Amino acid sequence: MKSCDEYVNRYPAWDEFHSAYVDPETRGISVRELLTTYIGISEGEMHPLPWKPPRCDKLETLEETQFDSISGIASRNTVQNKQDTHLQAFLLLHVNKGRVWPDDLGQRINTAMRKAIRQQDNDHLWALYNLAGL
Repeated sequence: MKSCDEYVNRYPAWDEFHSAYVDPETRGISVRELLTTYIGISEGEMHPLPWKPPRCDKLETLEETQFDSISGIASRNTVQNKQDTHLQAFLLLHVNKGRVWPDDLGQRINTAMRKAIRQQDNDHLWALYNLAGL
């Protein structure tokens, strides 16, 4: 068997890896319900105004791990501020069959996160943090 080094000239940079989306619905997490009935909004309705812009300037403090030397993990405390339009399309499909403003969807996630934090609903909060990351 030949070594990979014979075929691969260089290892891709961290931001060259393609995004992947594992739909939470396939794992039993109803995103549609989290972003509608969980926060008291019916299917087809918009989130009431005012919508607050996302705040991505403060990150939670994480404990150090054995993997901190890996470049992608080592830079985890640096806000990337990159939008993945490919994944955004998947995210939008969770509400009103994709007929939703991205800002409306962001406000729904924000509202659901605040509710989950108040109720210490960590199962839903985990899913909402991942949705917010999209």
